[in-house]
Amino acid sequence: MEESHTSNNHVLGQSSLNSKCFLRRKSLKWWFNAQTWFMAIIFWMFVSLSTRRRRTRGIRYIIDNHSKREGYFQRLVHGPESNCISQLRMCRAAFFKLCDMLVTKGGLRPTRHLIVEEQVAIFLLVLSHHHKNRTLITDFQRSGRTVSKCFSAVIHAVLQLHSTLYAKPQPVTMECEDDRWRPFQNCVGALDGTYIDVHASPKDHNRFRSRKGRIATNVLGVCNPQMQFIYVFPGWEGSAADGRVLRDALTRRFRVPQGCYYLVDGGYANCEGFLAPYRGQRYHLSEWKNNCHPQNAHEYFNMKHSQARNIIERAFGLLKNRWAILRSASWYSIRMTCQIIVACALLHNFIRREHDIDPMEDDEIEEEEDVDEEDEDEPFGGANLIPTEAWTTF
Repeated sequence: MEESHTSNNHVLGQSSLNSKCFLRRKSLKWWFNAQTWFMAIIFWMFVSLSTRRRRTRGIRYIIDNHSKREGYFQRLVHGPESNCISQLRMCRAAFFKLCDMLVTKGGLRPTRHLIVEEQVAIFLLVLSHHHKNRTLITDFQRSGRTVSKCFSAVIHAVLQLHSTLYAKPQPVTMECEDDRWRPFQNCVGALDGTYIDVHASPKDHNRFRSRKGRIATNVLGVCNPQMQFIYVFPGWEGSAADGRVLRDALTRRFRVPQGCYYLVDGGYANCEGFLAPYRGQRYHLSEWKNNCHPQNAHEYFNMKHSQARNIIERAFGLLKNRWAILRSASWYSIRMTCQIIVACALLHNFIRREHDIDPMEDDEIEEEEDVDEEDEDEPFGGANLIPTEAWTTF
């Protein structure tokens, strides 16, 4: 009996011990699970707050960028009129009229990120100040890709306006009030060539090197007495003669109205449609300074011819003074540079039409004359134009 009782007590003690161990293990397991859940909740709260903070920071960054961009554009266009003219080369009214023309006639459209006005402002800043992408990225808070796509879209739209913005030839009549042009009845303007630097590959340097040693394209420009361009033809290498460029232009869109003519310098042949000065006589304006007077009919004709034809030199000077991108070589391709040259001429015409007084004319810089250039090409057809009897009565 005693042995049985002792055995039962031993069993009960062992059972109680096992129960306590079980409860202890269960308690430890519960405590471990609680700690795990607690740490998981803390980690989740940390991640959630960090994500929210990053999202808030990102939203704040976007808002700040938009605010900076909007502020810059507002100061550029809606600030003082003088600032708009200085930065965009035109007044506020002309700017918005240009934007409307580019939409209705040029096919320019707003994008997901850029309104039309901002696209045009970016384009004009590149032309006016030769701003690089990195400058515009900072000013407008846009990516380089967005700025490049914007420039391409706007220049395409501007070139679509060529038939609207190119000046139409109007012959000089007897009623002309400009003393420089009145002697040249039926003249529609003047033409000449100018060099604009380009970025060419080293293997093409010899072809594009002008006689002045610059890597440039020889650009034919034709303008009327009001300094508006009638035709602009870029693309020829700087080594090409002016007469050769003109002959090529005549096989394209350039035409001389029937019975009319343009004034040209000694770099071109004197023939039907083109009136050049007498050779071997004083001609350039610099030769008529210090009270120098013509000594015969030929010199008198040359003096009058030079005074009128000088309009194309002034037009080139004004064009380059207005658009800084034409004053030095850019990293655009030659094809794109040629498009830029034409676009600059078209916008030059637009500004002169929209402004009663050209804001850049006070700073006008005249293109340097070629005082020693002689045409080595043969005349390309037609008969020489002879001055009338009125020229001999000076």
